[in-house]
Amino acid sequence: MYDADAVKTALKRPNLALTELNRLYYTRGQTREYNPNGTDIFNEDWDNLIILDACRFDIFEEYLPLDSFTGSLEYRISRGSATREWIRGNFTNRDLYDTVYIDSNGYYARLKDEIEAEVYKYNLVENDAFGGISASPEIVTEAAINAANEYPHKRLLIQYMQPHQPFFGPTGENINYKDKFPKTVSENNLDADTLFQAYRENLEIALNSVLDLINKLDGKTVISSDHGELLGESQSPLPATYYGHPAGLYVPTLVRVPWFVIDSEDRRRIRGGTPEQDEVGLDSKEIDEKLRGLGYKI
Repeated sequence: MYDADAVKTALKRPNLALTELNRLYYTRGQTREYNPNGTDIFNEDWDNLIILDACRFDIFEEYLPLDSFTGSLEYRISRGSATREWIRGNFTNRDLYDTVYIDSNGYYARLKDEIEAEVYKYNLVENDAFGGISASPEIVTEAAINAANEYPHKRLLIQYMQPHQPFFGPTGENINYKDKFPKTVSENNLDADTLFQAYRENLEIALNSVLDLINKLDGKTVISSDHGELLGESQSPLPATYYGHPAGLYVPTLVRVPWFVIDSEDRRRIRGGTPEQDEVGLDSKEIDEKLRGLGYKI
């Protein structure tokens, strides 16, 4: 049910109203917690799965002519248009005792008990950037290299925060970030060229760090994303523009994600084991504050 305030907001901001109607369409009236038509990442073949948070397929594809990246580009459909859906869709009721998860987002830490999920080892890296809101790609790469050396017989799931905002790079560093991405866009008067430039710079910085990591990993590596990002494009079925990645909006820009495969003859011999204690470093309130700082509605 929607109250009077919600109706007033819809009249003042029709784009939000249309977006909400689109979300109701894709989630079948909010009866779905994630996209059931998406790929189960743990049923895919990989030794190392690198997740670039909020990475669009089309912009990722622009960087493939780089000589440094050798592999084949495919795509997958994500189980969510937001990280919390992706977590629910892939981790719920699973004991993944063959997997070490190096994370910079934090949604897994928030949801793991609720969805009864467990991995062999979970490490939420330190927030060392943008006043403690985000984690730099370098700190994720360092943690992933350490994990690869310490756990040679485990699958590695490595989640970078980029290209999700806040944006690293000369363009993004001049943006005054707000608690919501649409608010950041409007209050900074960001035009499309500036926004896409900031996003591309952020992705390129992340990919440079990913390249450093790939050169130190053995086994089959895949680079993918949890979801994409709307940068002012129109949605469907109802036409409405949006900035960000609201849950329950399964449009192609948000759920069609890269799946870049780097094959290797030197495959890791994967074994399960008794899970180790999580390394989180934040309590539940601090995790919620981190996620709010990234623009998530908690």
